[in-house]
Amino acid sequence: MNINHRPARNTDIPQIKKLIYATRLEFELAPDEVSADVELSDIEGHYQRGYFGVILDELKNVVGTFALKHESEDSCEIQKMYLTPGIRGKGLGKWMLNFLMEKAKTDGYNIIRLETANSLKTAQALYRKNGFREVEDDNISCGCDKRFIYVFAEEQTSTQQLVNSSTHQI
Repeated sequence: MNINHRPARNTDIPQIKKLIYATRLEFELAPDEVSADVELSDIEGHYQRGYFGVILDELKNVVGTFALKHESEDSCEIQKMYLTPGIRGKGLGKWMLNFLMEKAKTDGYNIIRLETANSLKTAQALYRKNGFREVEDDNISCGCDKRFIYVFAEEQTSTQQLVNSSTHQI
């Protein structure tokens, strides 16, 4: 699969917001520029120690987004995995998840967290199929009601300890 992708730029913000907010509304999730989506005001600044990528169509329009946000030296969070309806179901979600997991591993993270909403059943199935486990967590962003975690060295760390020691930087 040849995927036209690159790191996002602040000049992409209007297209990124349009895609993310339309997708959130499609799944009855409100856009939230104040807390959950605050990073979209300055992508280059907020993701300096992480990664925010975009998938482009043949006309260079943003049709997908995917991000890895630095939390601590040991952990990161997958965020902003969105695709336009016309390109869903073609393996791009799996490609984005694998890209971000490999980036996390290469960057030295041991723990990957992510949040999602109960209405995003296809996304949850993708996360489970790729080794993520749902965990209980009361510290979840607005609009999300599920947390998943992936640990590269699972045998060395208790999942509940990881959830309890969670640090969320904005």
